[in-house]
Amino acid sequence: MDAYYVYVYKEGADVVYVGMGQKGRAWNCKQMGGDTEERQVWKEEQIAKGKLPCDWVTIVERGLSKAEAKELEEFMIEEIKPKLNKHHNPNYDHSRTPLDLNKIKELRKAGLSYANIALKLGTSTMTVYRQFNKEAV
Repeated sequence: MDAYYVYVYKEGADVVYVGMGQKGRAWNCKQMGGDTEERQVWKEEQIAKGKLPCDWVTIVERGLSKAEAKELEEFMIEEIKPKLNKHHNPNYDHSRTPLDLNKIKELRKAGLSYANIALKLGTSTMTVYRQFNKEAV
């Protein structure tokens, strides 16, 4: 069963973000790996206005494979250029972003988990883990 979907965040009629996910990712209000600070602030602002994720999340297509979801997400970002998508670039791959290994080591030494480092650096937990353990490119 293909469990991925593509979703958008809307502000009025404007699409401000395009993403892909599975399960409850589209409706998660906490900062997640890959979220930019700008996108997290936007979600918090919506909540402060009394809105709920069901007010800004629209599922574009569901029942997709991961590859199909990624392809549709990239196409939509390229066409719409939403303000909250990092670089407005469908070819931007968070897992290939070089991270400052010294910064990761410093934060690990300070006791931060991989997940908290990822939130601080605006990337995914696995990207931080791979970089720290020299598995990243």
